[in-house]
Amino acid sequence: MPWLRRLAQSFFDTQFWGHQFRKTNPDYEPQFDVFQSPDFPHVFLGGEDDLEEAETKAGQSMCKIVDCRDLPEISQSWDYATFLMVQRDFDSKVQDLIQKITTIKCPIFVHCAVGANRSVSVLAAALTQLTGKSLDQVLSEMKQVRAFVGPQDPYYLMALQQSPSETPEFKQERFN
Repeated sequence: MPWLRRLAQSFFDTQFWGHQFRKTNPDYEPQFDVFQSPDFPHVFLGGEDDLEEAETKAGQSMCKIVDCRDLPEISQSWDYATFLMVQRDFDSKVQDLIQKITTIKCPIFVHCAVGANRSVSVLAAALTQLTGKSLDQVLSEMKQVRAFVGPQDPYYLMALQQSPSETPEFKQERFN
């Protein structure tokens, strides 16, 4: 997959998804609310200051808090091998979150802590697998409610790899 290698080696060139979102949503007005999944109403996304608001929306305390701070932040020193190792850990986080979403019926709070959008990307990848929606559609739903949504290119690419609604041809076209 040469296109994957090219993207992994040059991730600071652009914030691909953010540029695409701005092109397709020119009238976007930023919101700073907690995201509640329309498909899984027991799943919330927010920062550390948003837990109380999420519990109010849920009508009860969160029974599970998920974060992805153990995934590394983006670094210019990443090479392709590092990208693939992080992808393996990312994929594992996605599968763990899918298992939690489908088995835990009480409120789950996905904690976005530092602004690197690792948790956003993991949640978006999980929701694409569970709903069959495209990654861009899921991210746009999140962004309409939560202005901080804007995955960095490597995490966007990792989430895109998880999305069943995008064909390999689409993925290749997107990153060539």
